[in-house]
Amino acid sequence: MSRAAHREQCRVAPAPTQIGFGPDDVRAVVVVVVVAEPVAARLRPAATKVATTVSLRTISPSGLSKSTKGEALPRLAPPELGYGDVSKETRDGEPNSGARTRPVNSRIEHLDLSASMSRDESESRVAAAQLRLTQLRLFTAGLIEPHEVGPGLLVLFEGFDAAGKGGAIQRLVAGLDPRHVRVVPIGVPTDIEKRHHFLWRFWPTIPGRGEMSVFDRSWYGRGLVERVEHLIDADEVARSLNEIVDFERSLTLEGTTVVKFWLHISAKEQLRRFRERESDPLKQWKLTADDWHNRDQRAAYLEALGDILDVTDQPHARWDLISGEDKHYARVAVLETLIDRWVHDLTRRGLKVPESRGEDYLA
Repeated sequence: MSRAAHREQCRVAPAPTQIGFGPDDVRAVVVVVVVAEPVAARLRPAATKVATTVSLRTISPSGLSKSTKGEALPRLAPPELGYGDVSKETRDGEPNSGARTRPVNSRIEHLDLSASMSRDESESRVAAAQLRLTQLRLFTAGLIEPHEVGPGLLVLFEGFDAAGKGGAIQRLVAGLDPRHVRVVPIGVPTDIEKRHHFLWRFWPTIPGRGEMSVFDRSWYGRGLVERVEHLIDADEVARSLNEIVDFERSLTLEGTTVVKFWLHISAKEQLRRFRERESDPLKQWKLTADDWHNRDQRAAYLEALGDILDVTDQPHARWDLISGEDKHYARVAVLETLIDRWVHDLTRRGLKVPESRGEDYLA
């Protein structure tokens, strides 16, 4: 479905006249009304807090031209979360529509989009990462020693259109048995889903212990498209972001590892990929009028993303910003960062994670 239809359908439809409410229903509604307002009042001030963020890794562009097989990648010092000069996001043909009321978040501003990697090295490192991911997946499913079911894993992807989310997801799950992972494409909420809290529709696909789900887009649509298209107001945005923080915290406390990726590309590279899709009969279906509309709203999306990072980049569920400008680099960065995040979370929960054995991971 197109984003235009999305915008229209996200508007709450009136309830069918055939539906009636009994005494039990009335009591349920009253409880929600009474409880929700104090909670919203308690959460709203937290939207102004600035989260400290720690990025797990950075891959130096200069180092990627060399063979780094088997070498540990360097770590980033914790950057400060704040706002920097907006000039880089408005140069080189960047769309300027959708007036921004404040500068771009510093993590976005300072993300190195020049990082690149050769196809050969990328394919080699992706293959190695896939073996490690398979080992970790069998380990958490309780299918290899010590045969104990571990925490569930939830990996979510957000990013601009044509940033490479699909390609990264494809390589993430390629080495896994289809029975051991669920890929969840997130689309427009149904009429039934819109009658519930915005997080309600995600519960059926949240992984349980020993399970794994990969979300292609997520509940962050609440703070992105619904905000940018003015489907919810500023108070709803602030409340929703803080509800997401509590939601993700509850998942981690109940035994789920949450890993979040934002794939970022410049407007110039996005335009090149749009033109490429436009001229390729096998890819034309990927390009819609809504993609062009969203591109025109880039500034508004950047502002929305900044607020999302400020509020929801928390110790229990960090954001990893990945440069998608070069797909070969991005795929390696996603897989290797996921491995680091996953191993770190399993270790902090007291699990003895098996060492990587390359192709001999079952030994």
